[in-house]
Amino acid sequence: MEDQTENGSRFRILTLIDEYTRESLATHAAWSIRAVDVITVVEAAIERYGAPEHIRSDNGPEFIAYAIQDWLSDQGVKTLYITPGSPWEWSSSDIEPPKEGPQGEAKAESKRPHRKLP
Repeated sequence: MEDQTENGSRFRILTLIDEYTRESLATHAAWSIRAVDVITVVEAAIERYGAPEHIRSDNGPEFIAYAIQDWLSDQGVKTLYITPGSPWEWSSSDIEPPKEGPQGEAKAESKRPHRKLP
């Protein structure tokens, strides 16, 4: 993800999210993010939460670099890439992509029925 400060300086944000629980596992903000930065963040997440079966990402240069592909392969983690031109590829068919709300915020909507817990 990319954003900018009030004075127009751009910065990037790396977020790791569990596809099943939607829990945020890590967030890293920097002026630029390189493959070595991704490896550092993912390595810390693996130490804390365990290795995932796969990592899904876009085709940004920090994710397709040989360094990260080789490192993930050594860790036994498969890579899945989002198809270019498809910014919203959700892991589950019962969740719709976020929609703009009245204040401009994105809201994810679920088709799953809500349960009341006892």
